[in-house]
Amino acid sequence: MNEQQTKQTLPRMRTLAKAIEEIKAEDPNTALTQNQIRVLVKSGAIPSVHAGRHTLINLDLLIAYLASDAYQNGEAAQPAPEYGKLRRIEE
Repeated sequence: MNEQQTKQTLPRMRTLAKAIEEIKAEDPNTALTQNQIRVLVKSGAIPSVHAGRHTLINLDLLIAYLASDAYQNGEAAQPAPEYGKLRRIEE
């Protein structure tokens, strides 16, 4: 696999603070806050990974969610498909 293919498939995982920094870099007048992103994560609308004290989110998924029609129309956040599911452990 070449370097460009690896770069395209690697998700841009960011902490909540870094995610809001990148969004503000693209749109300095954004009204989006770190707390609003935290609420989206806790509701399950944005999937997250917990690494120690940090919560990591995929920046591309966050941007896609913010650009979605559901978010633009003010609809309630729907949980991510994998969020909250238990898996059976084979013995």
